Parts: sequence; structure tokens; C-alpha cells
Amino acid sequence: MLQRKQARQVRRPAVIREVTRSHMSVEVNGRSLTIPSEMFFPPGGKIGFAIYTHEIKYWDHPAG
Repeated sequence: MLQRKQARQVRRPAVIREVTRSHMSVEVNGRSLTIPSEMFFPPGGKIGFAIYTHEIKYWDHPAG
């Protein structure tokens, strides 16, 4: 009896493309997304980043 190979969905990790004080641009599965956010500098020398997920409305338009 032959077994069918199940198609596996290949998931690529999100890639951070740009970080500014007001937003973060990421690429997920070949699509770009700009996420509103805020950079802050807490005590201890590390950088913090608050992401406003409720403000994500749509994917960015394809480049070109």
C-alpha cells in the first residue's frame, strides 16, 4: 500500500527589516508589514520596544 505524502506548509521566520523610534518593518512569508511601535530606554542599558498590535491595519503594498 502506497502512502501519500502530506504537503507541509513551509513557514519562514519573520525578518526584521527596519527599526525606528516609531515603527518596525518586518517581512513575513515574502510580505512586508509596518508595525506602529515605540522605542524606549529602560534602566539597565537595554533597549525596549512596545508594539501596538491593535494598530496593525493592513499589509504594505508590494515594492515595484
